[in-house]
Parts: sequence; C-alpha cells; structure tokens
Amino acid sequence: MKTYVINLKRCPERKFYMERLLAKFPFLDVEFIEAVDGKELSEEDKNNNFNQDRAFALYGKYLSDGEIGCTLSHQLCYSKIKNGKEDYALILEDDLFISDLNIHKTLEKLHEALDAAKPEVLLLSGDYWWMRKKGMIDKYLIVSIFDASCTQSYIINKNAAGLLSVKKPYFLADDWLLFKNKVALKAVFPHLMDQNRSDFSTEVEATNIGIVRKQLSLQRNIYYYVVAIIKSLLGRLGHFESKSFKDGKI
Repeated sequence: MKTYVINLKRCPERKFYMERLLAKFPFLDVEFIEAVDGKELSEEDKNNNFNQDRAFALYGKYLSDGEIGCTLSHQLCYSKIKNGKEDYALILEDDLFISDLNIHKTLEKLHEALDAAKPEVLLLSGDYWWMRKKGMIDKYLIVSIFDASCTQSYIINKNAAGLLSVKKPYFLADDWLLFKNKVALKAVFPHLMDQNRSDFSTEVEATNIGIVRKQLSLQRNIYYYVVAIIKSLLGRLGHFESKSFKDGKI
C-alpha cells in the first residue's frame, strides 16, 4: 500500500521514530513528505498559498502558522495521489502510535472498505462521531462519520484526493465536516492507530484549536449549534470514538 508520511525537516527524531515503527509493516510502500513548515513561510508565501479571509469566515479566526503548514502538507499528499498511479493511499503524520502491531492482515484489507468509483476517506484514528455501521473487516467495524477531528492516519482514494486538492486552501486539515460536502467519510471502529505525544516535545502546534463563535455570522453560529446538538445525541448513543494519548513505546 502506498504510504505518505508527513514529517517536518526540523524534526528528524520523528522521522527516525516512524522509520522504526513502519519497518514492522514491510507491505507498506513508504514515502516521506517534507512537511510545509508554517513558521518558515513568509507573509507573501502565506498570502499566495492560503486564503485567510475565507478561513476567518468559516472559523471566526485567522489560522496559525502551524495550522496553515499542516493543511498545506496534506495538500502535498493529495496532489501526489491525484497525479499518481495508485487508486488509494495511506496518509500518516509522524506522531503516530500503533497499539496493536499484529494488524498486518487487517491493514492490508482496509482499502476494501473504499468504493473506488466514489470519493471516499477512511479514518484510522482521531475523535469521531459515527452514525451507522457500513460493514466489517476482521474484528473492526466500518462506520459512517458525521464529524471528526485529527489527521494522524487515514486512507484516501484517488477520487477523494482530487476533490480535496485545491489551489488555494482556506480550511483546517481536519475539517472533516466541511469535506463531507465533497467526499464520503468512514472510519474504523475502534481505532487502529492513535496519536503519540509523550515521546516528543509539544513544540509542534495542535492543528485544531476550535472556532471563535463571537466573530462568526449568525448563520454560521446556528450551523455549529445544530452540529453540536447532533454530536451530543450521537455521544449519548455511544457513537463516539475518542483519541487518547499513548506512551508511544514500540
């Protein structure tokens, strides 16, 4: 399976960590993608490659350098997939943790949960609120997603990558609620992977610090209010999977 691993050049320890981790899965065709370092972008670069005005209309805030860099890094992967030969690919960030290293057969099968004729994404980690069961692969359910956060690991097919690849993005890398307007969103339940922070410094910013409602239009506020109600109901039904922070030992 073609696998793109996003890694900042100034974080070689994370690259080494991922090389050791993924060596346990020799069927993965791994290619490291040098992440866009938002802190190194000039104001001109940011203005040319990211639309902050549209981001402000969506979130009530201008995105941070780290958030912009994260979005642009995932855009690099989408461009690779869109222009490549593979029908799908696995995208990983370098702060990944795999709690069960005996998932070789499951991981090899997961692309079967995607319909190649439709734009689809399959999340393997993160927070998500799910709606209904779509199938099963080994002991893992495949569920349809209402909303989700985080981008540590997911499989995306070529059609979805083509739709999510834009010339001048204006969104957070993990705005899955927005992306659902273009692609079908699924997830593995429970998680196959998770986020690992304890082995690394917290220098790299979190990708999503929420929205600022007081600076949003009334229409956007109503929209997010309805979303919050639906997520609360799904949580009460037990249709919520939460990320957790692991010790990262492999």
